[in-house]
Amino acid sequence: MALGRFEGAMRMPRAARAYDAGYIAIYRSGVRFSDTSRPTTALVRFVDRTHPAGRALELGCGEGRDAIFLARRGLQVTAIDASSSALSRARERAREEGVRVRFSRGDMTGRQPFRSGTFDLVASIDAFHLATGSRDRARHFREAHRLLKPGGLYFFCNHTARRPRISAGRGRDTIWVDAPDGGREILVPRVPYAVLTKDGYARAIRDAGLTIRTARFTRSFPIQDDVALIVGAKPLASRRI
Repeated sequence: MALGRFEGAMRMPRAARAYDAGYIAIYRSGVRFSDTSRPTTALVRFVDRTHPAGRALELGCGEGRDAIFLARRGLQVTAIDASSSALSRARERAREEGVRVRFSRGDMTGRQPFRSGTFDLVASIDAFHLATGSRDRARHFREAHRLLKPGGLYFFCNHTARRPRISAGRGRDTIWVDAPDGGREILVPRVPYAVLTKDGYARAIRDAGLTIRTARFTRSFPIQDDVALIVGAKPLASRRI
């Protein structure tokens, strides 16, 4: 399936629509980039330690900071996000930094338009709390398993909690933005989210057929909360999911 057709046929979950609307509100305030260009520090440490090569897929890339970092490290990167407005900024940032990333709009919990065993690395970074349904979360992990080559790695870095936290995301929030013509408060939609425990994430990743190599708490710029850092691997002789 071609990526363009996939994009056009897609129906985004409510969390993804609220997330996109938040980016639009921020950009309308005059902000060019709402996110830092610095990559996630946990990802930098992982890449420095494991030296991944080949093809990488990031599911939930936002404005592209981590996808661009992976491309700078020599990987062939495809990056998917639910927000078309954030993706336009990601493409702009990649052009400015002189790297090639294939950005496309997509649902990180949906069926991805790639053949099984396509990628050496699949990453989910600071985005998975937008997967509010247990079926969506399970589908994401099964897709990571399907898309990885045998021996490929799954890198997961996301907000965590000692006990699961779920929000329906009704209403709006007021946030502060540093716009070019001066800082001010703007209203953005409240985004639904679900934050699981580290063990809950690890169990779901293991249930999808991946072997857990690392599962621990950490702190990682620019994520403001406690972080679950989990690295999984697709077994060389993998069972079907």
